[in-house]
Amino acid sequence: MFSLAELKHWALFANDPNTIHFKASDDGFMIHGMLVFMFLSKQLLAIIDTQNQPIKIDVFFRKKVFTGQDVHVTSPSKFKVSLHSGDSNNCASGTLSFTDGNFFAAKASGDTALTRLTHGDIYHYRSRFAKAFNDYNCDVLFYSAVCFRYLLNSAWFSLDQGNNDAHKQSLFDHYDVIHIFQSLEVTNPFTYSILTSCSLEVLIFNKSVLPQENQSYLVTLGYGLVDAGKPMLVMASRFYIRQKEA
Repeated sequence: MFSLAELKHWALFANDPNTIHFKASDDGFMIHGMLVFMFLSKQLLAIIDTQNQPIKIDVFFRKKVFTGQDVHVTSPSKFKVSLHSGDSNNCASGTLSFTDGNFFAAKASGDTALTRLTHGDIYHYRSRFAKAFNDYNCDVLFYSAVCFRYLLNSAWFSLDQGNNDAHKQSLFDHYDVIHIFQSLEVTNPFTYSILTSCSLEVLIFNKSVLPQENQSYLVTLGYGLVDAGKPMLVMASRFYIRQKEA
């Protein structure tokens, strides 16, 4: 069961401006996709011995999950878990697979946006994450949460790109942005050196054009974490974007 407190904690940690999660319905409030992703990823990492190999986790969000809703997890196969609601609906499914670790070079193309993380940034985010999400407090999930935070607050989600006006318009102000898929590829083991590095960089690549008026469509954004030029973690987020109803 996901609580309203968890939803609020995530919105604050990620500086998530998506108001769709704070629209009350008869079912409750819609849980963020990244909370479901972290929950299922934790299940997969707990039941599968990764043997220090590079891994990939894919999670598909099939139906909405709401606060206070009874949920349970099944494992239909060794490398797959599913999240079900109280009425046995398959709300989300996650799979873990092993990779060759050469994920970054094949995917990093197009325009990029780079943000450098200082040691102070990492310490600040780790402290906040540990307090709010103690159950998910492992390195892989922590850094995936940090990367997602930078994605949400990147220029791609601004409708006033290149404008320094304090009253910038966000994509979330005019569009419903629905998270439908999340993936994570990571080198393994996630070494201790990354915890104290001052050269960590969040790299956003494969950016797409902004939506046009009255359009709805799917978009996938790729981004990753680099340590001294070496890729450590690569993620992809797929969103369904539609104009808000008047």
